[in-house]
Amino acid sequence: MSHATLIDLWFVLTAGLLFLHIGLGSIDLGVCTLSLITPDKDSETLLGSIDTIWHANQTWLVVLGGTLFGAFPVLYSEVLSRLYGLVIVLLAMLAMRGIGLEYRHHAANPRRSRLFAGCGALAAIVAEGLILGTLIVGAPAPGSRLAGLSAFVRPEVLPTVLFLIFTALLTAGAWLLKELDDEHPLRPMARRSMMAGAVGVLVFATYICRQMLAAWRIDAAELHGLYMSLAAVAFAALVLMTVSMQKSWRGSQVPWALVVVGVALAACAGTARFAMQTPGAADFAASREALVFLTWTSALLLPPLIAFQIFQYRLQRRGTDVSTTESGGQEPSAGPE
Repeated sequence: MSHATLIDLWFVLTAGLLFLHIGLGSIDLGVCTLSLITPDKDSETLLGSIDTIWHANQTWLVVLGGTLFGAFPVLYSEVLSRLYGLVIVLLAMLAMRGIGLEYRHHAANPRRSRLFAGCGALAAIVAEGLILGTLIVGAPAPGSRLAGLSAFVRPEVLPTVLFLIFTALLTAGAWLLKELDDEHPLRPMARRSMMAGAVGVLVFATYICRQMLAAWRIDAAELHGLYMSLAAVAFAALVLMTVSMQKSWRGSQVPWALVVVGVALAACAGTARFAMQTPGAADFAASREALVFLTWTSALLLPPLIAFQIFQYRLQRRGTDVSTTESGGQEPSAGPE
């Protein structure tokens, strides 16, 4: 297999890992964020719905970082050398979210722990949006004293931040519609979150693609076929998502939400891949020998990771089914004191 083919393969694989990270990771980040605007008695219900999945969802961030380190070391070094301040903020906020989720059952003040989880999740979304947005519009020079923190005052990275926020609203809304009972008072909020998120994702993905076309001086006509095909898929997913909100629908809304996110990321990834066809773009990738080694290693390691992810979601669904069955029965009688 030639070096160019391996680069294409690893670009597609990296884009797929980015989709898994953003698509699945945004579920628990979005649920934590929505818990900030719900009453205390309902916020615990929201956070409890992701107890068994959020660890597995965040695994893909680690895998994505390892992939960039091995397959695209120049890009990895650019992120860490120019944006390490934002990376530290991202990791700190993810840790804050995790502390809130893990210790809320044991804390003397559970409300404070839930607030930690929600604020940490929202801040992590913003930090990751700043990192991706800065990579799109251009990173600061190496050795900058601000370490990428100047992105907080750069308006051109705001669309990427908003894209990730709407992604979290979309996937979290779809997840909650799957988890909550039909008559639960939070279902209207989940429906509004899902539909607003879907519209926001597509609007800001379009804007981001325009930013990429302008930054990399690409003629949009050369990608017309890709954009039109993805637009048709996005329209179909929106229709099915709308249908899935009917009470007669017994399936999950999550797949259609992930399709919308996947379409948006595919448009951005397709634009980036077209830009990489310019001379010198291959310099960002590792050598052919390194990519061959990574290919065989990934063939061994990725299937267990995917199987673990599936197991976690099946475990969550089984727990939901059991709790639904128990709630439908009579309250157990109290034993003797």
